[in-house]
Parts: sequence; C-alpha cells; structure tokens
Amino acid sequence: MAVKKRIPYAACNLKCAITILKANLGLGFIALGSMMGLLGYSFSWFLEFASTMQLDAMMESASSMSSSSEDSSDLSAAGGIVAFLFIGPTKL
Repeated sequence: MAVKKRIPYAACNLKCAITILKANLGLGFIALGSMMGLLGYSFSWFLEFASTMQLDAMMESASSMSSSSEDSSDLSAAGGIVAFLFIGPTKL
C-alpha cells in the first residue's frame, strides 16, 4: 500500500524504456560486437605475452646467476623491459 501511488510512474518509465530499446536495437548489437572484439583482443594479448615471456632471450638461467642446481630462471633485463611494456603504460 505504501508504494501503490508510485506504480503508474514506474509503469510509464518501463514503457518508455522498452520503446527506446526497440527503436535503438542496433545499439545492443554494437555493444555485443564490441564485447566480442574486446574478448578476442584480451585473449590474443595474453597469448602474445605468454609466448614472448617463453623466449630464451627473456630469461636468465639460474646457473649464470648463482651456483644453485635448480632449473629455475628469472627474467633478464630485456625480459623485464618487455614485461613492463606489455603490462605498464598503455598510452605512450
């Protein structure tokens, strides 16, 4: 009972919103297309980043850094710069 007087206003707002959405249906397709494009871009960025970081030039072997017998490796200076450019500033 407390909101009964607001129902006509809400119904009018809903009717106007549906009318606008029906008139501009193309905007929804543009939004979906943009989302698919952004998902594709994000997926390709991740693949490029992962592939680049796997290159031998991006890594320093553990044997050159210390006498440890582990098979671990760290980023080289070039690898750090490339990782920064991938992850760092987007506006150059």
